[in-house]
Amino acid sequence: MSINQDGFSYAVRGTVRICLKNYLNALSDFNKALENNYENGFVYYNRGIVKNFLNDTEGDCSDWSKAGEMGIKQAYEQISENCNTNKKPISASFECSNCNEITFRNPEYVSTLDGEKELLNISIVNRTSEKIMFVTIKYRCLDSSGIETDSGDFDFDGNMHPLMGPNSTKRKSVGIKFPAGGKIIFEVESYRVWPCPTDAPC
Repeated sequence: MSINQDGFSYAVRGTVRICLKNYLNALSDFNKALENNYENGFVYYNRGIVKNFLNDTEGDCSDWSKAGEMGIKQAYEQISENCNTNKKPISASFECSNCNEITFRNPEYVSTLDGEKELLNISIVNRTSEKIMFVTIKYRCLDSSGIETDSGDFDFDGNMHPLMGPNSTKRKSVGIKFPAGGKIIFEVESYRVWPCPTDAPC
């Protein structure tokens, strides 16, 4: 980069930064590659990968679509796996206070789900004074009679680095099948703070 700061150089460094899981700086590099007129399908494809890691569920699909138009066939595989082309994701927000409970702030969405697998944009807000590295959230789906119809868990993972600081928000998309007229219960199963003082869960 000290020799030649052109679009190609930014694209190469951005690709390396994906491997290093340095996604924010990788995104900056791919943006600069395009700003420097390096219109390349792999730039859009890789930027889509980065946006997916950063939970930009609209930006990733848009970039993969552009990459596909430019001849990158694997972009359509990403679209097939990650992009819901029939319906927009439902937005749901949750708050984590001391990471012992999660509050569902948009309960009206629950009653609108029709029993099919829905893609939820889930936001978790850190209300602790600590940096959070890893959170596992468990969910249970109940029908109108209170019978459990589905359960599972999903992770917010900082990959051994801080996931979110105090009062910050992290978003991801999760596919969950809801029963018509039912509800979902979320709870924190485990979490770690950063840095973790021991090998045991913090």
